[in-house]
Amino acid sequence: MNDEIMVADSKNRRIQSFTRRKIFKDSFFTNDEPYSLVVDIYYNVVVGTYKRTVEIYRRGGRLVNRFRVCPKNTQVSLR
Repeated sequence: MNDEIMVADSKNRRIQSFTRRKIFKDSFFTNDEPYSLVVDIYYNVVVGTYKRTVEIYRRGGRLVNRFRVCPKNTQVSLR
């Protein structure tokens, strides 16, 4: 995942990766619509979703953990 560009594709519920030269490398599907992502030091992909969940994927797209970050009735502004 070094020198890769990763994109959260919310409409298609997937994460895509590209080389620095914009050549498609790989993709994997997510459970909910992603709106942000980060790669940690162990190359896990941590995805924030529109349903206020966090999904953690191993390299290759295997879901490791998923949890809600705040209750449904809590109003949070996503500015």
